[in-house]
Amino acid sequence: MKQRVVFLFRGGREELLAAIARGEAPNEFLYGLPEFEKAGWESLLIEARPGFIWFKPFLHPFEKLFSRLFGLSFPVTFAIQSLCVLRKADAIVATTDGTGLPIMFLKKAGCLRNSRLVVISQGLYRIAEGLENQPGGKARLRFLRTLFSQAERVVVLGEGDAAVYNSRFGEGWPSASVCWFGIDVNFWTPAPRESRFDVLSVGSDTLRDYATLLRAIGERRCRIVTRLSIKAETIPAQTTVDGDASWPELRELYRSARLVVIPIKNQPRDSGHSATLQAMACGRAVILSATKGLWDGSGLKHGENIWLVPPEDDNALAQAISLLLTDTAMRTRLEGNARTYVLNGHTSADFGRSLLQVVNAD
Repeated sequence: MKQRVVFLFRGGREELLAAIARGEAPNEFLYGLPEFEKAGWESLLIEARPGFIWFKPFLHPFEKLFSRLFGLSFPVTFAIQSLCVLRKADAIVATTDGTGLPIMFLKKAGCLRNSRLVVISQGLYRIAEGLENQPGGKARLRFLRTLFSQAERVVVLGEGDAAVYNSRFGEGWPSASVCWFGIDVNFWTPAPRESRFDVLSVGSDTLRDYATLLRAIGERRCRIVTRLSIKAETIPAQTTVDGDASWPELRELYRSARLVVIPIKNQPRDSGHSATLQAMACGRAVILSATKGLWDGSGLKHGENIWLVPPEDDNALAQAISLLLTDTAMRTRLEGNARTYVLNGHTSADFGRSLLQVVNAD
């Protein structure tokens, strides 16, 4: 009999699957699910999306209270609705802390005795730090630890995140395994394009440091693709800021940029990995902030496959941009090595196989 794995998502994956089938989207945000299918698992996908559930009005106040107390979403309604499916799972992969919490709660209540739970966690230490500074926070943190003890393993996406997780959380918490995030190299591919702008920057993570980039960019042609709010008075004349692009549009933007810059605030949590890897797979030279959360400190080689700059340093970033825009040989060197780096361990298939190893581990 096939083993069964259930992947839990916040929403939007049914639409993503349809776009992937049409060749209009990459598969990395399925978080390795296709690799489980290739390995012979039966896979199911459940989304915690809004919708009518008859008992939701009774549980919604509890969900809101939990979220307010712990700073994490707690969509227990969708977990209870999916209980029959979850009970038949050999493994459950929660792709966020929030989707994992109601599963931990149900396991603690004895409703899911035989399912192995793996949680992909990002930035849990920040939640813990926030709780410690609040009245009753230590008691809430102990309760959170009780829930997390129901997970067999926590997966983090980088070395920096693993270091802070393992130093911050000890006895009673599940150990953290690093699975480097990977991207769809069959979607993100190089193609010759005429340069439409000097610098492209992409991402809506709250750790993006666009203030530093805007101080460093000067009057160069720059395009920023983000949903984050940026004060209009800080945007130089030659810089365009807009919201999300479609996946094919974003691929064309990477291909049309002379240089991609991913500026990150100096926090231990990994950030910027998806945009960085997408740009590298498209054969672009990338400037990345070398933060505490840098996901692959040994594989990302400054001056070989990427250009690393001190975080939150606009002078250093301005110098790096100027150098790489004028030094064609150096930029070409980075472009030539960028995709090779992604192919050697940072594809979506690599991530899926790493996650499968974690799920199968004793």
